[in-house]
Amino acid sequence: MSPWSFRMDNVNMFSCEDLINFLYSELDTTTRDMVVLYASCLFEQIWRARNDIVFDSKPFDLFGIHNWIQTQFSEFLCEKGKNEGRLIRNLNWLPPPEGWLKVNTDVCMRDSGGVSAAIVRDSSGFILAAYARPTTFFDPLLAEIAAFLEGIRLVLDLGMDTVVFEGDCEVIANSIKSTSEELNWDARSMLMDCKALLQQLQVWEVCSVPREANKTAHNLAKWSSDVNTFGLFKASALPYFICNLDLADQ
Repeated sequence: MSPWSFRMDNVNMFSCEDLINFLYSELDTTTRDMVVLYASCLFEQIWRARNDIVFDSKPFDLFGIHNWIQTQFSEFLCEKGKNEGRLIRNLNWLPPPEGWLKVNTDVCMRDSGGVSAAIVRDSSGFILAAYARPTTFFDPLLAEIAAFLEGIRLVLDLGMDTVVFEGDCEVIANSIKSTSEELNWDARSMLMDCKALLQQLQVWEVCSVPREANKTAHNLAKWSSDVNTFGLFKASALPYFICNLDLADQ
């Protein structure tokens, strides 16, 4: 499950002191820092899972725990990379935890306007719904916000309320989590609409991901624009290369 392949049969550790000695004697500084960071995420999620089982009688979900560890670890690496002047990010799409949905949104810009797209998937990567529509915005940021807005409306129409939203527009993620005073009025107004709709969800998260991890949403927008077909799509109505694009990378 971790990024490293440790052969534990070759490591003798019987106490926390043995673990610390191993980290500081066997590993280089960079690897040690990453192992400690990953272990912190691991221990936190184990503790959360333990509380869910003991206090809320929730079933043990190993796959869900793994996904949360990977997501949290990736987020910490992103921040670490930013602080060091470089960006370290997972380039593959990751499924949400069990019981959650993940919505990826993107836009394909053309000379005549753009096409916004949103795609909803569950923890197995199965496409529950996909939506694409033309947008009259020529400003790429406004088009990206319009796609995000469509993604929120799509999950509300599906009756789901535990959702992770992903897109490759970092401005949206930052503006939802903080303020958007530096943006123009049109962008701020649309983001206020997004925030108002998000309050109808029970639990939600908005994340910025690299374009490589968001390519299914982008290709959906591009395909919809190319074939001039818009609206709500089932997985069976989408081309094979869209439905299986991310899963092929895992």
